[in-house]
Amino acid sequence: MRIDPRAIVADFSGIVMIPDPEGARAFMAPDVQIRFTGGRVMNDVAE
Repeated sequence: MRIDPRAIVADFSGIVMIPDPEGARAFMAPDVQIRFTGGRVMNDVAE
């Protein structure tokens, strides 16, 4: 089975924009750290 990275990113982006935090978590590791401009760290997509 071949994985299409573009499809994964498109699916994740769509889920995040709904927003659907539960659905987005399925794409992330439990210990994820999301870093945004200014160094702001988020530990969950719902933040």
